[in-house]
Amino acid sequence: MNTIIKKYHIDKLLIHHYLDEVYESGPDESLKVSFKRTANKPIYPIAVVPHPEPDLGRVISGKKRLETEIAMGLKEVEVLFLLIYYTMYIGYLNAQLICKSKNNI
Repeated sequence: MNTIIKKYHIDKLLIHHYLDEVYESGPDESLKVSFKRTANKPIYPIAVVPHPEPDLGRVISGKKRLETEIAMGLKEVEVLFLLIYYTMYIGYLNAQLICKSKNNI
Protein backbone atom coordinates (compact mmCIF):
# COMPACT_ATOMS: atom_id res chain seq x y z
CA MET A 1 0.00 0.00 0.00
CA ASN A 2 1.30 3.46 -0.84
CA THR A 3 1.35 5.60 2.29
CA ILE A 4 3.08 8.80 3.29
CA ILE A 5 3.40 10.46 6.68
CA LYS A 6 2.70 14.15 6.17
CA LYS A 7 1.52 17.19 8.10
CA TYR A 8 -1.84 18.82 7.52
CA HIS A 9 -3.24 22.05 8.88
CA ILE A 10 -6.40 21.20 10.81
CA ASP A 11 -8.48 23.48 8.55
CA LYS A 12 -7.55 21.31 5.57
CA LEU A 13 -8.95 18.08 7.05
CA LEU A 14 -12.56 17.02 6.55
CA ILE A 15 -13.98 14.20 8.64
CA HIS A 16 -15.74 11.49 6.65
CA HIS A 17 -19.49 11.63 7.32
CA TYR A 18 -19.52 7.96 8.37
CA LEU A 19 -17.26 8.76 11.34
CA ASP A 20 -19.69 11.47 12.46
CA GLU A 21 -22.51 8.92 12.38
CA VAL A 22 -20.61 6.28 14.35
CA TYR A 23 -18.58 8.25 16.91
CA GLU A 24 -19.53 10.98 19.36
CA SER A 25 -17.94 14.37 18.85
CA GLY A 26 -15.48 15.95 21.21
CA PRO A 27 -12.00 15.32 22.59
CA ASP A 28 -11.19 12.34 24.77
CA GLU A 29 -9.51 13.07 28.12
CA SER A 30 -7.78 9.69 28.25
CA LEU A 31 -6.28 10.39 24.81
CA LYS A 32 -4.93 13.72 26.08
CA VAL A 33 -3.09 11.89 28.86
CA SER A 34 -1.78 9.31 26.40
CA PHE A 35 -0.62 11.98 23.92
CA LYS A 36 1.29 13.82 26.64
CA ARG A 37 3.29 10.63 27.23
CA THR A 38 4.15 10.36 23.52
CA ALA A 39 5.35 13.90 22.66
CA ASN A 40 1.82 15.30 22.22
CA LYS A 41 0.88 13.03 19.34
CA PRO A 42 -0.96 9.74 18.96
CA ILE A 43 0.85 6.43 18.69
CA TYR A 44 -1.21 5.65 15.57
CA PRO A 45 -1.52 8.56 13.15
CA ILE A 46 -4.81 9.80 11.76
CA ALA A 47 -5.58 8.07 8.44
CA VAL A 48 -6.34 10.44 5.58
CA VAL A 49 -7.17 9.96 1.91
CA PRO A 50 -7.04 12.60 -0.82
CA HIS A 51 -10.09 14.77 -1.31
CA PRO A 52 -11.20 15.81 -4.81
CA GLU A 53 -10.01 19.32 -3.92
CA PRO A 54 -6.19 18.94 -4.01
CA ASP A 55 -5.32 20.86 -0.85
CA LEU A 56 -7.83 19.00 1.36
CA GLY A 57 -7.70 15.59 3.03
CA ARG A 58 -10.55 13.35 4.18
CA VAL A 59 -10.15 11.69 7.60
CA ILE A 60 -11.20 8.03 7.40
CA SER A 61 -9.82 6.93 10.77
CA GLY A 62 -8.87 8.90 13.86
CA LYS A 63 -11.74 11.33 14.42
CA LYS A 64 -11.28 11.30 18.21
CA ARG A 65 -7.50 11.61 17.85
CA LEU A 66 -7.96 14.67 15.61
CA GLU A 67 -10.51 16.29 17.92
CA THR A 68 -8.23 15.67 20.91
CA GLU A 69 -5.22 17.20 19.14
CA ILE A 70 -7.31 20.24 18.20
CA ALA A 71 -8.45 20.58 21.85
CA MET A 72 -4.78 20.48 22.86
CA GLY A 73 -4.19 23.55 20.70
CA LEU A 74 -2.42 21.93 17.74
CA LYS A 75 -2.91 23.68 14.41
CA GLU A 76 -1.05 21.10 12.34
CA VAL A 77 -1.17 17.32 12.76
CA GLU A 78 0.74 14.34 11.39
CA VAL A 79 -1.36 12.00 9.29
CA LEU A 80 -0.94 8.74 7.45
CA PHE A 81 -1.83 9.64 3.87
CA LEU A 82 -3.22 6.60 2.01
CA LEU A 83 -2.79 6.78 -1.76
CA ILE A 84 -4.14 3.36 -2.73
CA TYR A 85 -7.49 4.04 -1.10
CA TYR A 86 -7.87 7.11 -3.29
CA THR A 87 -7.44 5.02 -6.44
CA MET A 88 -10.09 2.57 -5.23
CA TYR A 89 -12.40 5.47 -4.26
CA ILE A 90 -12.10 7.10 -7.68
CA GLY A 91 -12.90 3.71 -9.25
CA TYR A 92 -15.98 3.46 -7.05
CA LEU A 93 -17.14 6.97 -8.03
CA ASN A 94 -16.62 6.19 -11.72
CA ALA A 95 -18.65 2.98 -11.37
CA GLN A 96 -21.49 4.94 -9.75
CA LEU A 97 -21.46 7.49 -12.58
CA ILE A 98 -21.56 4.73 -15.19
CA CYS A 99 -24.52 3.06 -13.45
CA LYS A 100 -26.38 6.36 -13.19
CA SER A 101 -25.78 7.19 -16.85
CA LYS A 102 -27.00 3.72 -17.94
CA ASN A 103 -30.18 4.15 -15.90
CA ASN A 104 -30.87 7.55 -17.48
CA ILE A 105 -30.53 6.28 -21.08
